[in-house]
Amino acid sequence: MIEVKLPAIEGNAVVEEFLNRSVRLFSKNGLSTYETVRALKQAGIAPEDIQRINKGQSYQSVEVMFKFRDCLRKLSDLKGLLDVGGKTVEVSSLGLKKVMLKIHWLPVYFNTGKLSEIFSKFGKVLRVTDEHFDFDGVPIATGVRRVFIDMEEEKLSCLPHLLNFACGAKALITMYGRPPLCLRCRNVGHVRKECPEQISGARHQNVVEKQPLLADSSKDAQQGTVKTVTSATQPAAPKSVQPEGHR
Repeated sequence: MIEVKLPAIEGNAVVEEFLNRSVRLFSKNGLSTYETVRALKQAGIAPEDIQRINKGQSYQSVEVMFKFRDCLRKLSDLKGLLDVGGKTVEVSSLGLKKVMLKIHWLPVYFNTGKLSEIFSKFGKVLRVTDEHFDFDGVPIATGVRRVFIDMEEEKLSCLPHLLNFACGAKALITMYGRPPLCLRCRNVGHVRKECPEQISGARHQNVVEKQPLLADSSKDAQQGTVKTVTSATQPAAPKSVQPEGHR
């Protein structure tokens, strides 16, 4: 197989006009081009309004380019969700990046819907959900919230790592593919257990702990030398002499 590596598709390799009237349709249960056209038709978009449709590599998503931008307005009225054959289909603009954020540490009593208001300044919030784990078939919310946003790629760097509330509560924000925040030094690019400050601090502590041991060993060695010298220079104890009468 011959494979050629090329730069990212950007700059003059992208037709902005095409990009701005293109969408991606996604269904976790799989989506065909026929189902895509049928779903769009149900949304009020005629097949003749579709200029190009592409299945791509994933069986779960289809990319569609429309002839007119008005088609995007029709989809926006449906809040990014379509239904075809019992399948839920999510619609997002190709000109925007779909991002999922995980929000940790929020109190159990926090209103999950409030996150839509908090993150609306960064892009279009598609939905906010609770993360669950399964216990013997019973789903239980973990306390972690998920926020799905459509946003411009250049705004990704503006997404915060921490939320600080006036009451003292904090929330950690993680995103797949983004360098993590160190909770020790507050720098980005590593986690706490790999923090250079922690590693250097541990090495320093190790040196400090070893120094007294070395000092004690040296002291013991010196005392042993003194004892050896003393016993070597001290005269031998005289032998006891018994009286002649007892011989």
